[in-house]
Amino acid sequence: MPEDHVTRAEYDTRHSEMAARITAVEAQLSTRINTVEASMYVLRHDLEAKLDRMLDKMDVIRNESNTALGALKDDIHRTRLSIARYIISMGVSAIFGGGGLFGLLNLFHLLK
Repeated sequence: MPEDHVTRAEYDTRHSEMAARITAVEAQLSTRINTVEASMYVLRHDLEAKLDRMLDKMDVIRNESNTALGALKDDIHRTRLSIARYIISMGVSAIFGGGGLFGLLNLFHLLK
C-alpha cells in the first residue's frame, strides 16, 4: 500500500476525532451565543428603562419650562402695563400740571 493512502481504521479514527472536535467547538459557540443573547436581552431592557427615565425627566423639564415661560409672559405683560400707566400719568400731569404742550414735549424729551 502506498504511503499517502489511509486505511479504513485510520480514517474512522481521524473522522471520530474531528467529529469530536467539531462537536466541542459547536458546544463552545452555542454557550457563547447563549451568553451574548442573554447579555443583549439584559442590556436592551436596561437601555429601555434608562430611556423611559430620560423621557420622564424631559417631560418634567418641559412642564417646568412651560410654567416658567407662562410666568415670564405674565411678568412682561404686567411690566408693559406698568410702563404704560407711568407714561400716561406723566403725560397727564405734564399737560394739566401747568406745562401744557410744552410739558408734553418735555416729557417726550425725558423718555428718549
